[in-house]
Amino acid sequence: MLHILTLINMNLFIDYLFSAFHLLFLFAFPGIILKPYIKDLNKTSKITFVIFISIAFWICISGFISFFNLPLNYSALTILILFIIYFISKEICHSNPKIYRTFKIKLHSDNIHYYLLLSIILILVIPIFFITIPPGCDTEMHGYITRLVINNNGIPNSYNPILPVNYFGSYSAGFHVITALISAVNLQYLQPSINILSIIVYPLTLLSFIFFLNCFFLEKTSIYVGIIFFGINRTWIDTISWGGNPYLLAFSFCMFSGGLIILTSKCESKSLFYVQAFAIASIPLIHAIAAVTFLYLMIPGIIFMLYYQSENYKVLLSKFSFLFLLVLFLLFPFILKFKSENSNELLIMIKNWQNEMMGKRLSL
Repeated sequence: MLHILTLINMNLFIDYLFSAFHLLFLFAFPGIILKPYIKDLNKTSKITFVIFISIAFWICISGFISFFNLPLNYSALTILILFIIYFISKEICHSNPKIYRTFKIKLHSDNIHYYLLLSIILILVIPIFFITIPPGCDTEMHGYITRLVINNNGIPNSYNPILPVNYFGSYSAGFHVITALISAVNLQYLQPSINILSIIVYPLTLLSFIFFLNCFFLEKTSIYVGIIFFGINRTWIDTISWGGNPYLLAFSFCMFSGGLIILTSKCESKSLFYVQAFAIASIPLIHAIAAVTFLYLMIPGIIFMLYYQSENYKVLLSKFSFLFLLVLFLLFPFILKFKSENSNELLIMIKNWQNEMMGKRLSL
């Protein structure tokens, strides 16, 4: 710890602590309120569910906040406080003072897979203190888009004043909205917030992969398989060098949503089934390519599920139809503002930028 503190100044370290404090609350609420609906899931799946549903909620609700021209910082803070008050009043004041007993893990040799998973997550998080964003990297672009979110106190309507483009277009800003919320929509905490979310994506991907495997295997098996696959595959870590973190976050939502569809299709609770609309809607709001991939995978999967559960296919079909309508509703602000980015305005800007870069190279 002392070695880490020598590499970053104390003010920046405090900024990291502040951003991490915001991240913990954003990743816990409102997902933890749904704890009674996930009592049949194992411990790892419960934690993963709480985190991903919470992230999905903030991504989706931010679109409606910006659609109604409300300030993102105060609106999100008000919603978060209301969730916390509701949680405290229901869980502590009423009936269940031991609110964390669901996630309690006893120190026992049978739980070594939990210790190993926690160790791997800590290793994946360590680069937060050493990350450097190189000029020209995609992460730099994610930084200036987050800056636009902060400047606008919501999803921006244009790229001005950073780029001469008078509309925001079809670019998905879910990753950048979460970054802005972690920084409390405050420019002072932008750098640590970008670094934190860019690195946290990797343990989230691991958790989502384990969550998906839990649909088919025991928890212990899923954890070991996830750790082995994650350890021998450099694709995840290599995305740091070029800034593909939004795609990786969207991909993790694909795995989480796929697993959730499988788990909830047999669930009697309609509330839990429809909550996954937030997770599914978050995929295109984070990255469009991942959303297309999800459609290619899930449409045949849903058809197979309808065939496999032919005795209940009418009930299941009606549930999936209503789920689709909920996803469309959550995507409404994004769809309404969607605009093709192949405009003459953008093409001229790209052409001028290329000519300028070519001129600099020739001068060298």
